[in-house]
Amino acid sequence: MPNPLTSKMIVMFGSPSHSANPVEFVAEIDRLTSGFGPEALERAASTLLRTHVPSNSKPWPSPAEICKACADAQEALAPPRTEEAYPDWSKEALREAYRLIKSPLGEDAARGGWILSLWDFCRKQRRLPQRHEIPILKQNAEDFNEAYGEANRWDGGRLSRALVKLGDSMLARRQALAEYVLEGRPMVEDWNDPSRALWSKR
Repeated sequence: MPNPLTSKMIVMFGSPSHSANPVEFVAEIDRLTSGFGPEALERAASTLLRTHVPSNSKPWPSPAEICKACADAQEALAPPRTEEAYPDWSKEALREAYRLIKSPLGEDAARGGWILSLWDFCRKQRRLPQRHEIPILKQNAEDFNEAYGEANRWDGGRLSRALVKLGDSMLARRQALAEYVLEGRPMVEDWNDPSRALWSKR
């Protein structure tokens, strides 16, 4: 299948006469851009046709310029980044959750051991829970405590160790949130990973 980028370049810019071997030059561009999909190549070609000003010494863009245009096109066509793909992990969602748990209800949750459940709720819903929703959050925290205890008692080899490690990270997160609410300890988030948060330590 012809490369849509080099096909368009030949039509618009003619043969790459600045090269000692125009046929091999085009073949090399084909090889350099073979890892990009047809849509990215079409978009890159359109960009280069708009931006490149041909001259006698440089009728075609350089190989580096062509590859960069392809990479930029592929990035533009890539799926949404973390904050767009996971809106409940966006900076705005996290900041709102931190703001909401800095409240009397958040203090109750921090002292009662269900602050992580409250934070998750606020992060997803961007509001504090209503009265009838609070028992569910407390039950979620109790269910976690029970499951974590079972994982520690279960001799399941690598699987049980993985479960305990996950539980340890959730306990650390819960403790960090409690210290944030009750003591004002600052929080530092890793915005690029929706499954992980980093907390600053004094």
